[in-house]
Amino acid sequence: MEFPEGPCGPVCDPFRCSNCGCASCTQKVWDTIATDYAGNFTCGARISWLTNEQGMSGYEACVKVSSEFPSGPCGPACDPNLC
Repeated sequence: MEFPEGPCGPVCDPFRCSNCGCASCTQKVWDTIATDYAGNFTCGARISWLTNEQGMSGYEACVKVSSEFPSGPCGPACDPNLC
């Protein structure tokens, strides 16, 4: 999958370059708790669960979690379409 130009270049696996391929998706954001009906989990744990347990790509998982929390704590900082 291709990613827009950014800190990692034109083609980027979000988990090789940085969290979600976004400089704004810092370790602090990655480790921040996001609460919903499923419970209290960090942004990073939610993204990792989607990739490891649900078979999503890193890109898909980052977009999904960011869209579920669009005004924080995960989005828009970890949305590869917006960072």
